[in-house]
Amino acid sequence: MAIIRERLLPFTFVGNLFMVPDDPLGRNGPTLDEFLKKPVRAQGSSKAQHPSMAFTEHGHQQQGREEEEKGGGGIRKTRETERLRRQLLEVFWGQDHKVDFILQREPYCRDINQLSEALLSLNF
Repeated sequence: MAIIRERLLPFTFVGNLFMVPDDPLGRNGPTLDEFLKKPVRAQGSSKAQHPSMAFTEHGHQQQGREEEEKGGGGIRKTRETERLRRQLLEVFWGQDHKVDFILQREPYCRDINQLSEALLSLNF
């Protein structure tokens, strides 16, 4: 049960599609084989419970730089909203109304994963 909880739960299924999560260990993190060979950490370890805490300052700086390049902080531009809409409809095809609703409800969100999560939690 621990293997399932710690190694499979970060992944998401959307319908019949398998969605890979963001890499919490960053670009310079271990390969999948190296990561899976590591011993399981004890429950008391904060990093085992929150792998995103393992980011380095460099990772935070690079993420901030990427957000600046995409125009982070303000309301999305029309072009970016259209791009996000196309990407969401590739996964949530036939759900145009829900996708449009979420994009209107979350005008500042640029993260496709957060928007997908909002769509999955939406009850129409």
